[in-house]
Amino acid sequence: MAHFVSYYVESTPRHGPAAVYRRRPDTERGGRVDEIFAAPDGTWFGDDELWKYERGRSDWDFYGVHPDEAEQVMAWLRTAMEVGRDNAGRPPVIAEWGVGEAWTVRLTGETTDEVVGTLIDRLGMTRRASLDPLERDIALRVLRSDASARWNLQLDYAGEQGCFLSLLYVRLTPDERVIQGLREQVYPLAAELGLEIVDEQVATQPSFPYSERARAETLPDKDWLLVLWFRGAMTEGVLRTLQQQLGLQSEWSFDVDDSTELEWGIGYLPNDGRYRAQLRLRRTFGDDDLWRFEIGYEGKRPPEETIDQWHEEITAAATGVGLVFERDWLRPRPTPELRTPLVPPPTRSAAGQVHVLYRAYLEGEFTAASLDGFRDALGIGKRGRIDDDSEEYFGERVLREGENRLVRLMLSRRSATDWYLSLSYQDTPPDLATVDHIARDIHTAATAAGLTVGHEQRFPPKQP
Repeated sequence: MAHFVSYYVESTPRHGPAAVYRRRPDTERGGRVDEIFAAPDGTWFGDDELWKYERGRSDWDFYGVHPDEAEQVMAWLRTAMEVGRDNAGRPPVIAEWGVGEAWTVRLTGETTDEVVGTLIDRLGMTRRASLDPLERDIALRVLRSDASARWNLQLDYAGEQGCFLSLLYVRLTPDERVIQGLREQVYPLAAELGLEIVDEQVATQPSFPYSERARAETLPDKDWLLVLWFRGAMTEGVLRTLQQQLGLQSEWSFDVDDSTELEWGIGYLPNDGRYRAQLRLRRTFGDDDLWRFEIGYEGKRPPEETIDQWHEEITAAATGVGLVFERDWLRPRPTPELRTPLVPPPTRSAAGQVHVLYRAYLEGEFTAASLDGFRDALGIGKRGRIDDDSEEYFGERVLREGENRLVRLMLSRRSATDWYLSLSYQDTPPDLATVDHIARDIHTAATAAGLTVGHEQRFPPKQP
């Protein structure tokens, strides 16, 4: 039987890792013994704090490290004893945070040493203990370890209850893609080995800050639901198009070339009353060409189908103006039974629903006279006062009437320089030639009024 030695780091409010522990074979009395590293003289002596932690009786948290990491932590602790923790340089592993649990599954079946060994090898894990009911932490794989976060994939043995695979983390929450990547490895492998996954849980325990220093940190993912990063040069025209398509308002009136300004748009996404989701556009500090779209929310988590739709719409808008997708981050999805369902569609007749077929966004600013001329050119009735900031609706033209058969061209605005026209319909949509004719008329009327059509959208017709 192999004689394994496993190492652990203790997180506390102290700067850097508080201590290094190890669990090794007890050659004198049999079994295994827990020890703590004594930095002053480099020796080890018995301690039961790790044993208490595993039974929920410790004040602080522990997580597994590999032997080479333990050596680095021990060297740092010796330096900290000589010069003080604040002068010992950056710690080799993250600390001052509790251990969170992002994902866990339980595997049941014939968990023989051969089966567990294959599981460990195929998942790229390092063996830390023999398969013994008295052991807990059997294997470890470090997915991420840097100054920002720690992600450990850990295999625990629970005897007759089977094995537990857990994704533990410190500080930053792993992305949904990380969890999905583990699912894609674990589920087929479990089936191949004759193991059954009887339970899956997501986000069962957060990683809490222990120290004042940690509590003062602004976590980049604290309030995020979805984040998408894109790279590219931003111009006033590109920015205005993005704001129009995604319903964003500028919080400030800075020049887009001002690299000190990071906030470039904010708006609320459609909701169904159970949540309130907000979209922001931000430039990355220190990287003028890296832009990110962030979605935060209040209330229930939006349905996954809605989140995926937002992802598609943001990606289409950003790539449509020439930005290049770099990466994204999605807060881990809950298990299916805990996800927010879509709101059932209304029971009213489909013939009465209004669908948008075409939308044109205008760039420029109307005067009272040019607005009247623009509406006259398109046959749009006059409504609303241009000098009243509360007015949003400025008239419509009805192309087809009849009960549940309406076709309408409507003029609206969001701000003095943010105007758009929508062609909507009920039941049967107008033919393509009619839509093309209206689009040409809008271009002509906009030019005559001193404006331009900055962006157009065409939506596929809905089936009646």
